[in-house]
Amino acid sequence: MAQCQSPQHKKNEERFFLSALISSDKYQSKKTNRCVKKAPYIPSYLENGQKCVVCGDKATGLHYQAITCEGCKGFFRRTAQKRLQYSCKEAGFCEINMTSRNLCQACRFKKCLECGMTTDLVLDEQERSAKRQLIERNREKKELDQLTVQLKKSYPILPINEFKTLVDKVSKAYCTFIDIPLQMGPHFRFTDPAEQFSSLMILLLTRSFGFMKAFDGFQSISLEQNVDFIIGCLQIQILRTIHRIDADSGNLIVENENT
Repeated sequence: MAQCQSPQHKKNEERFFLSALISSDKYQSKKTNRCVKKAPYIPSYLENGQKCVVCGDKATGLHYQAITCEGCKGFFRRTAQKRLQYSCKEAGFCEINMTSRNLCQACRFKKCLECGMTTDLVLDEQERSAKRQLIERNREKKELDQLTVQLKKSYPILPINEFKTLVDKVSKAYCTFIDIPLQMGPHFRFTDPAEQFSSLMILLLTRSFGFMKAFDGFQSISLEQNVDFIIGCLQIQILRTIHRIDADSGNLIVENENT
């Protein structure tokens, strides 16, 4: 038979998780620091060190049917979109390389065409926007499909009776610790707004901690997972509390202890 924890033991647990929550900024920064900066995307068809056929700079891919750098790609696109006309002061025989490519736009555009770039493939702003949206939708669908497969592998489908038991347990814990009204109590006796806010946050944190303890196995997960769980519950309660603020007076509406 399980023994009830003493009030002092519960208070020590709440203090422990409060200190963990306060230090969660450091924890979040550690997670951010662990993020590795992605290397720039290089198409597989490019050879190592392949050069732009127009100016000789480092190529980034096939652009408008020619292997070019980002600079020549952007120059060609702007020229085609705006239908710009250039003139050469040297009879159209300027050498185009990384150093001189910005000196004569006429010869640069001429070389782009000679190297196989075609204006028919340049999209206007509306077409480019539609293409970006299509790419984004396809990317999101791919990520969702991958996540679905991963979830199916990680979390096997529960039998209906076990699933109902889990739902009932979550609902009961939510009604007991989260979905309860704020009442006028000791945490609202302070006259200083900062002390009131601090006391209110401790109350919400205590409710979140109680909600977490209602589930089996919470002690077996790591401290970081516990902190994430507490933060999630606390965010939900803060949003619920915000909806109880009167828009005209800016006061938080709570129930009387006697109601």
